[in-house]
Amino acid sequence: DLTYLEIKLKNNKKKTIKKRIKVKNIDSKLTKEQIEYIHKIIGQPVTLNAKQWINFSRITFVHKKLKERLTMDINLSYKDSKNKGDLNHIVITEIKQERISRSSDFMRIAKEMHLFPFRISKYCMTTLMLDPSIKKNRFKEKELYINKLKVA
Repeated sequence: DLTYLEIKLKNNKKKTIKKRIKVKNIDSKLTKEQIEYIHKIIGQPVTLNAKQWINFSRITFVHKKLKERLTMDINLSYKDSKNKGDLNHIVITEIKQERISRSSDFMRIAKEMHLFPFRISKYCMTTLMLDPSIKKNRFKEKELYINKLKVA
């Protein structure tokens, strides 16, 4: 039951830098402190409106010897003011390492199980699912893959 306000910034080397703070909750209107935090990170005032909510449970495994973590996001649900849905049939895993290492235990086990990397953004996919009018050519392959998992 942890909630974070997280801001993701991409630098010129395409590396994502995440800044976050723990918050009690995030409502449709941000608190004064949350707005100040965003302004501090971004460096300028911004006007934000709540558009969608994404909820999931995360399990984190930490390697005893290597600087490596494995996260598993389950029970993913999403909603906006009109629609809602879930992706309860899938588990989204991510390996987090200081430097990419192909000798990771998780990567070896995944390969043995014929599970291969597939980049996905929970935000992008749920946005497309909530609003079918959005042009989705760029995400068609990912959408087909996720839909195929429902049947499997």
